Amino acid sequence: MANEVKRLYRSTDDRMLGGVAGGLGDYLDFDSTIIRLIFAFSVFLGGAGFVAYLLMWLVVPEAPIVTVSVTAKKTVAPKPAVKKSSNAAKKSAS
Repeated sequence: MANEVKRLYRSTDDRMLGGVAGGLGDYLDFDSTIIRLIFAFSVFLGGAGFVAYLLMWLVVPEAPIVTVSVTAKKTVAPKPAVKKSSNAAKKSAS
């Protein structure tokens, strides 16, 4: 098992303003909506949430964009089934 260091980044996928709450949610394995609510409530309880959000927006780096190289494989569509004409059935019906 690899020892992977967990880093705090601002989210590029789960963002409303700066991606701070989404990044914290990814880092803490917590729902980002709850973190947004905590920031919102702390704004009304003295304004520290607003200052903390702005500082984190400035200090925490944005998550690096991971590009995935996909090599296209040529896929061949199956040939449709060919119906055999039943000329013999038509001749016998006449």
